[in-house]
Amino acid sequence: MNANENLNSNHFQHEARDLLTQLEQELLLFPDDPNSQRVHTLMRTAHTLKGAAATVEKTAIQNVAHILEDVFIAFFNPDLAIDQQVEALLFEGLDCLRLLLQDGDIDESAIMNRAASVIAQLQEKFGDDFRLDNPIPSSAELGFDMVAAMFESGVAERLQTLEQAIANASVSPNSADALDQLKTTLVAHADLFKGLAESLDLSGFRAIATLTLDAITHHPDQILA
Repeated sequence: MNANENLNSNHFQHEARDLLTQLEQELLLFPDDPNSQRVHTLMRTAHTLKGAAATVEKTAIQNVAHILEDVFIAFFNPDLAIDQQVEALLFEGLDCLRLLLQDGDIDESAIMNRAASVIAQLQEKFGDDFRLDNPIPSSAELGFDMVAAMFESGVAERLQTLEQAIANASVSPNSADALDQLKTTLVAHADLFKGLAESLDLSGFRAIATLTLDAITHHPDQILA
C-alpha cells in the first residue's frame, strides 16, 4: 500500500467508525421513538458509509451497508414490528461491519456468511416490507438532500484537513519533507473527491478534483505558489 492509499484508508477507518457509532445510537433509540426523521438519519448514515467504502474499494463493507440501507427503507412502514429479535439482528449486522473494519488479517468470507444469515433472517421477519434494491425515496420524500448529506458528513471534514495541511506546510515552505507530506495529502484527498464525484455524478466537482491531480503531477514544485 502506497502513502496515498494508506492515507485514504486511515480517513475511511476513522469516518466509518464514527458512522457505525451513529447507526448504533439511532438504532438504540428507534424502538421507543420510531419517527420518520430517525429513519432518514439511519438511511443517510448507511448511504454515507456505503459511499465512503466505495471510494476506497472496500466492497464487502459497501455491500453490507447497501443492504442495511434497504433494511431501513422498510422502517417507513409504521406497522412494521421491531421486536427484540429484529433489534438483535440489526446490531449483529453492525457487528459484521465492525469486524470488517478490523486491522490485520480477517476472515472476510466467514463475516460475509454471517452477514448473509442476518439479512436472510431479517427478510423472513419483514416479509414483503423488505426487498433488496427497494427504490430509495426521493430527496423530497426523505426530507434531505442526499448529495448535501454526503458533503456535510465527509467533504467538509476533509477540506478542513487540507486547510490545516496547507497551513502547516506554509510555516516551512522551503522544507522538502513538509512539501512532500502536503503533496501526499493533496493527492489522497483529490483522489477521494474524484471517486465521490463519480459516484454522485457531479461533473463539476470531478473536474476540479481531476484538475487538482493534473496540476500536482505537472507542477509539484508550485504546490504553495
